[in-house]
Amino acid sequence: MPKRQLGGTDAAFARFIETHSRQLLHVARLLVGADAEDLLQGVLVRCYPRWRRIEQDDPFGYVRQALVNGATDRWRRRPRTEVTTDRVPEGPSSDAAPDVGARISLMAAMHQLTARERAVVVLRYFEDLTEVETARVLDLKVGTVKSLHHRALKKLRVSDELTDDADERTVPRPTPLAAAGQAEGSP
Repeated sequence: MPKRQLGGTDAAFARFIETHSRQLLHVARLLVGADAEDLLQGVLVRCYPRWRRIEQDDPFGYVRQALVNGATDRWRRRPRTEVTTDRVPEGPSSDAAPDVGARISLMAAMHQLTARERAVVVLRYFEDLTEVETARVLDLKVGTVKSLHHRALKKLRVSDELTDDADERTVPRPTPLAAAGQAEGSP
């Protein structure tokens, strides 16, 4: 069967997906965990009909913002119930790489944050955005981003997942240069 030639919009969209899908999937995993592929696919499906308009400005930023919005929608709709069990779940096996245990601990701690706190931490540390850029992506004031960031780091520092066996460096800490640059308002 011959391969179909892609038109202008189709080809541009396909190139964007080829170029950015891994990074977008990483952001989605940090935001929602196991449902990351579903979230990313849903966002890309919604973006495709508008792609000509989206690609004119900042397509990566637009799709990343759509991921944050989609994750927030999921958090708002999820049921607020806990399931109790008689057995404590098994931890990671002892032969697993130490890095895996730290990632599991970090992800468990991240899931204890509120949706907005988690979005701020993901954008600040995993996407390496400044406070101003994070505020723009989340449509918040810079002061709100700062307070969410402060509360999130405070929760992560005292989180049982990160303080029991984990190394102290697991909790993200801003570098002195980055903190000084943001205090002056520069990116």
